[in-house]
Amino acid sequence: MPSPSTRVALCLAGQFRDHFDPSAEHSVHSKLKALTAQPPAGWEVDVFVDTWIESGIGRKHENNVLVSSPLSEASALNPNWLTSYPRLAGLRVERTPASASTLLRGVTIPRLLQELAPEHYSGSLPHLWKMYSCKEQWKTWEIDQQVSYDAVIKMRPDSQFFTSSTLSHIMGAVEAVVGERHLPDHERTHLFTSSERVASTGMVSDKYAVGTPRGMGFYMDLWQTAPALWKEWEGRSNASRGAVPVGERLMFKHMQKAAFRHVSGFPGESSREPRQRRLNKLPAQIALQAGTSIQLASEPEQEGTAVAALERAIRLATAAQVDAAALDTAAATPEQPQRLEHASDEGRRRDPRLSEACRRFHGAWASPPAADIIVRTVEDAVANRSAPSGRRLREPFGTCDMPYGRLAQGGNFYLEVPKTGSTTMKARFKDGASATDDLPPGFPTNETKSFVLVREPLARMLSGYGTLVKRLKSRLVRRNWPAFMFETNETLRFKGFVDMLTSHKDEVLASKANNVDCVWQHVMSQMWFLNNYPAEITFVARMEQLEPELAAISSHLNVSFGTKGNSNVNEGELDGLDVQHLSRTVPHAVAKLLAHLSQDYQCLQYPVPSIPALARG
Repeated sequence: MPSPSTRVALCLAGQFRDHFDPSAEHSVHSKLKALTAQPPAGWEVDVFVDTWIESGIGRKHENNVLVSSPLSEASALNPNWLTSYPRLAGLRVERTPASASTLLRGVTIPRLLQELAPEHYSGSLPHLWKMYSCKEQWKTWEIDQQVSYDAVIKMRPDSQFFTSSTLSHIMGAVEAVVGERHLPDHERTHLFTSSERVASTGMVSDKYAVGTPRGMGFYMDLWQTAPALWKEWEGRSNASRGAVPVGERLMFKHMQKAAFRHVSGFPGESSREPRQRRLNKLPAQIALQAGTSIQLASEPEQEGTAVAALERAIRLATAAQVDAAALDTAAATPEQPQRLEHASDEGRRRDPRLSEACRRFHGAWASPPAADIIVRTVEDAVANRSAPSGRRLREPFGTCDMPYGRLAQGGNFYLEVPKTGSTTMKARFKDGASATDDLPPGFPTNETKSFVLVREPLARMLSGYGTLVKRLKSRLVRRNWPAFMFETNETLRFKGFVDMLTSHKDEVLASKANNVDCVWQHVMSQMWFLNNYPAEITFVARMEQLEPELAAISSHLNVSFGTKGNSNVNEGELDGLDVQHLSRTVPHAVAKLLAHLSQDYQCLQYPVPSIPALARG
């Protein structure tokens, strides 16, 4: 049975077509209305609709031109959506632009794709936009209403691929997602997609999906990543391009870049073999070039009511507790990235840059770096770098020196990250552990061992922000203050800081005009600092468990530390800076900062806090 507090967002994205078909006794609408009006015990289901005014019934493509029949002009404004769905939280209806097949909101279908898939590209942009727009609806609702969804359902509104078992499978997937709420973020399955009507390889369903807000947020963001995926495909030689990336083949390419576990197949769905045999009967050209637009005949509707569907879904709850070993096997398939490495029994944590999921979090380098360990960070993404900046250990950052890190006993290197207890570590070195700032020629070598302390990303960033504000206010000439520093209201000042941090290149922040005492380094991401070290980091420890972690470092690397520490808490603390208050007054700014820090959370394996939880304190 579901827990007493299961909050679900149901996102209906796309043309509604026969959604309200009165001739269908068990229409998609009737089943979903039963789910939302009388959900399983403890469930709360908010409905978000993102559709077009035109129903889409009778629409077809002739000579690459969208042609409508009279039926297709049935308006999405005709039904009373609020009566249809009493828990309707969002409704967005747009008229389809005449150019939507090839150009929509500044996004264009590549000419080559139009030529190679003339019958299958026309619905791509409208579909991608509606997915993305619906995502923006439920994410905004989360922030504005200070709620947090346990699961998000994305489905198309029509019955073309909807069968009597579809809803049961969807609800089984919700149970599976909710059943993993107790697990650490990096151990969870963040997305289930339907395996019905898709090939066993090279395709991911864009019809029906269930996931956590994190997993579904990425899945529904294909609108933003599609242009880059198409550009990458176009840039390849004819021989290496492979299938035309439209529909579910495009979604497959998108999901290959996901930094979380994704399972293709809802709990309880049938095996892939019969579907693959059906797909193999299609003409070779269509099978190669088409994704979603391969339209197979729908399976006949079986008898049963919406209530029966709910009862079947509840029975699926036990089956939804998928065997962990099976999940690990599924996660190893090409379209389902493996999860991040975890700490071993001995407490040793690997360099996060070795994880494939971490390496591709912000995409691969267009020009591979000389040191393969260097990953693309959020600062590189903001600066739109296609190759590493060349910044290295002890090399200047803008006008600032980078004296971070010390060489301890036995040639072990301490990689220093500001605001992770570095002041305390320096005191511990002074007290008992010999260390030097001097690095020998050719450092580091293959034999060099190293360690680093990391910290919960948001806590570290807020401490860094406190230090930045204090130093800029006391040491930077007032006429050179960034705009946010002139705000006397802490909430507005914080919002201005977040806007500047997330939109300016790191070199700009380090420029003489903006910087003083190199204070902007304190708000660079932790992965930015890890990239300073051009070799594998031997041991990654957490500041929150300092004493046990130092003991583990001593055991693994034969480094000793003194017992006298030094706290630098005052510099990072700032009057009026209260994350609970900020999460209530400027939740969008806090959410924007968390998004900026998402790579740190993923790679350093910290759970991402929700805005509602932060607001509750």
